[in-house]
Amino acid sequence: LSKDFQRIFSSYAKHSACLPGAIMENIVCMSRWVVNGRVVGAVNTAEMLVKLLTLSGTCLEDTLWPFSKADVQYNFARLALHWQEADIGCQAGNRFGQPLLQARCPEELQSDTLQRLLWEPSPLQQEPRFGVCTANFRDACIVDGELLLPEDPSHLATDSSARLSRRIALETCSEVGRGTHWARIADPGQDLAGLWNDREIERQLVGYVLNLPEGSHNIWHNFHWLVPAVARLRDPALALGSRVPARVTLVLLYDGYTFAESAFEQDGVRSSPDLLMQQERRLEGWVVRQAPLLQLLTASPPEILQSVKRRCFGDLLWGHDEMRADRELRHPQAVGRRSVDVFRGALEVRHGAELRSLAGDFWQSGSPAGDDGPVRLLFVQRAPRHKRSFEGVDKLAAGTLDPLVAQGDIVWQVVDDLEQRSILQQAAMFSSAEVVVGAVGAALAWLLLMRPGGQVLEWLPRDVPPSLYRCSELWNEDTLGMFGGLGRLSGVDHVCLRSEPGAAASGDVERRWQGAMATVRDAYWRTTNLQVDAAKFDRWVREAVGRSRRARVHGMLSSAKNW
Repeated sequence: LSKDFQRIFSSYAKHSACLPGAIMENIVCMSRWVVNGRVVGAVNTAEMLVKLLTLSGTCLEDTLWPFSKADVQYNFARLALHWQEADIGCQAGNRFGQPLLQARCPEELQSDTLQRLLWEPSPLQQEPRFGVCTANFRDACIVDGELLLPEDPSHLATDSSARLSRRIALETCSEVGRGTHWARIADPGQDLAGLWNDREIERQLVGYVLNLPEGSHNIWHNFHWLVPAVARLRDPALALGSRVPARVTLVLLYDGYTFAESAFEQDGVRSSPDLLMQQERRLEGWVVRQAPLLQLLTASPPEILQSVKRRCFGDLLWGHDEMRADRELRHPQAVGRRSVDVFRGALEVRHGAELRSLAGDFWQSGSPAGDDGPVRLLFVQRAPRHKRSFEGVDKLAAGTLDPLVAQGDIVWQVVDDLEQRSILQQAAMFSSAEVVVGAVGAALAWLLLMRPGGQVLEWLPRDVPPSLYRCSELWNEDTLGMFGGLGRLSGVDHVCLRSEPGAAASGDVERRWQGAMATVRDAYWRTTNLQVDAAKFDRWVREAVGRSRRARVHGMLSSAKNW
């Protein structure tokens, strides 16, 4: 750190994918400098910590981390004020090699000095500033693709700059980050009455502006906006719980997933007629495919915000609560288990009978999951062109699955054409499965529909560095992973497993890769097929089946108690 402070900071700013991780790294270094009596290194590291705060945005406030901005500032101040107490033998020097202190330096490091300099939480925790992902505007309009809000003191009170600019900033909250979209406030004295076609009827309608990835068929991404959007409309505990799909018009916004370099570039993208025409054409096919899920929100075809010329609504809703599988959010607009339950309930109300019929056809069995019959195990095999396919499925089946069938412990089905099946067929398979076995991939996101107590075995190819994908081989340990996080939100048990023999317990994998530098070749692990160790497969499948049976008993006891 004493060699090129600015270069190191620039490296963090340009290349770090996780600023909290960079902060934690510097906390460890700072503590090490203190213990070794290198106080200048400790102070420099604490200064780096403060500079890293400028890159963190709202990440530290919105998410549960073991430290806060207040902690970083507090510990920097402690070191800046008391570093002299740890300058053993006046060894601390400036960049020219001259000692910073000439006299009265301690001869050894005292324990009470360590207590004053080592990291500790700030006693003055600041109230964090949370972003606002949702808003509700009464009697608002959309004109030429722009939100136009009536003049309202509450709009102007939210931001002092709104009084001058006549605009308010709305956040687009998604699983890939946040963006800002601007809504315009009507000029003083401007009457919006002339924008309504039939005010009496239109005031009963709800416009719902949703930020989502354009034309996405990736169910992992889609769940991150579908679940909170449905929960916002359907949760009876919320003021909007009575909004039925027949009254709702979806207005789609793609800007939250557009990372343009400047506002000028974003404006150019939004105003492109050719792009808008392409988006509208793609939207038609996307709506047909996603119709069963969109029906939970609306009964009419969605519209693209930029294509709306003039429409007014009694309620214009903006956005949805923030859902992140990869982090544990702590702000008030964070999705939790309740939102997932509301989504499941809405799906059951709208499509329950068809889902049960499709599940019966798929399993070719009359015994429903949850009774004393065999456990339903779904084996998800990726299409060969997508890679990460299981090799030797016949061998795995013969060694583990078929014997379990013979014992009456399971019934199982393999699906290798998931993307060719309808949305409801996919939902039916996963919602009726009790154990799911599959390779890391978007399809595992369907675990969100499994009953609480379901078991998911996520398999990883061999020799994947832990720095590229966390895979702990422990039940419910990777709760901030792509799929372990979904398990945390839905009450489904999850374990990530490596294909190679042995286990990753006690840090074996971390020690194996310690000091190893990841190469470009390592980054292509997603194109590698899975050669799963047969003994390891047998052990974990049998354990998952046993856990599923115990979950059945627990579920029946809970049901009896509630009854």
